[in-house]
Amino acid sequence: MKNLMREFVFGINAKISAFFVVGILIFVGLGCFGSGRSNSSAPVPASYFGDWRGADGSTLSIRGDGKGDYKSGGTKVDGGTVEVNETDKKLSVTFFGIGPTMKIDSPPSGDEMKLDGIIYKRNGGSTTTETKKTVSDSPTTAPTKATSTPKGFEKADASRGEIPEGDELQEMTQVTLVQFNDAIQADDFTDFFQTISKLWQRQSSPAKLKDTFKVFVDKKVDIGEVRTMEANFTSKPRVDDGKGFKELILEGKYDTLPNPTKFELKYTPEGKNWKLTGIMVDNTR
Repeated sequence: MKNLMREFVFGINAKISAFFVVGILIFVGLGCFGSGRSNSSAPVPASYFGDWRGADGSTLSIRGDGKGDYKSGGTKVDGGTVEVNETDKKLSVTFFGIGPTMKIDSPPSGDEMKLDGIIYKRNGGSTTTETKKTVSDSPTTAPTKATSTPKGFEKADASRGEIPEGDELQEMTQVTLVQFNDAIQADDFTDFFQTISKLWQRQSSPAKLKDTFKVFVDKKVDIGEVRTMEANFTSKPRVDDGKGFKELILEGKYDTLPNPTKFELKYTPEGKNWKLTGIMVDNTR
């Protein structure tokens, strides 16, 4: 296996540590500037995250960084600040103070809530129990010893800040790294771009990702060996909400040869699913 570059590209500093950051804009934007909300505002509860459609045709998107979009008739707000005041039962989506404020008739319960008398349903809602995929189900799902026979597992609900465990945690970690590696091998980040969070997508593009990782392609970096292995987590998976939004953090390694492949992955809720916002990988000595 080719050794991964030790350079750490991170905004103004070209070489900071032995980890390479994938979600450059995400780590800089969320790490340094938080969610963009005022210090006096409470963070948006995770139960509100996701893409919602009202019975009247209006649409509402609320993301883990406290930003959101709203569209109803001639009213449209893109990238506005979302505020939820549970005491006054109000939800607003504003851009420089301009935008709708709606009464919270019923807060989110499962994939449904009611605002200003309109019932909103969350897109992409699913049951909490899924069957683990095998390699034959999807070309991007990593084949492992654990998936030779399909297993059922209870899927963690990201909107509630639940942390994946067991088989789901292994699959989540493995699939992320395999998809990243596939993009490097193909020198094409179109498919990988579709797997990352909407927040990261808004700040990037397949072309930008390709340019960022050109050195990986040129050096023929390949961590594909992880698709046949299980991860060893070096710290307990945790959810950090210190920045005003929930962020799932996974840290660990794969016992690849000649050097172990270390990783740190970060995800934020989109509806009930955890979506990638950043990745660090290192398989140097």
